[in-house]
Amino acid sequence: MMSSLAKHSSALLATSTAALLLAGLALSSTAHAGLEFSTNSSSSSDKFLTFHNLYGKDVMTRSDISIDMVTQLQSTAKTNTTDIQNLEKTVKEQSRLIEELKKNAGSGSSSSASETANLKRTVSEQDNALKKLASQIDDLKRTSDQLKRTVDDLSRKVK
Repeated sequence: MMSSLAKHSSALLATSTAALLLAGLALSSTAHAGLEFSTNSSSSSDKFLTFHNLYGKDVMTRSDISIDMVTQLQSTAKTNTTDIQNLEKTVKEQSRLIEELKKNAGSGSSSSASETANLKRTVSEQDNALKKLASQIDDLKRTSDQLKRTVDDLSRKVK
């Protein structure tokens, strides 16, 4: 799941870089474009270009999305995946311990019932944390997809 997000993010970065280069080449010969092609490397603070329709004419504008933001998005997605895997492992282990406690302890034992209740509460809290992380990953996927569509649109318009 996350490896495909990383692949999409890498493809997104490569596509956007190519689109920016093509846009620079296409517009460098136009005197009114106000853009200049450079062979310099991009920096992490550089912004992606987008097309904007201004009175029926497509114009290029600088977006609020930087290379650094896309890189941070990738990093956050990887971190969230690792966190979810660790929480899932913990939940499985605690579920196993709860089942073990149920088998080994009599149902009348108050200390075992208290421990079981505590473990169930912990499992429930971790389940909620997993759901929250899954929601964040879905948000990251939507953002990544939106970025990809923007770059694809930009690439098509440059052609």
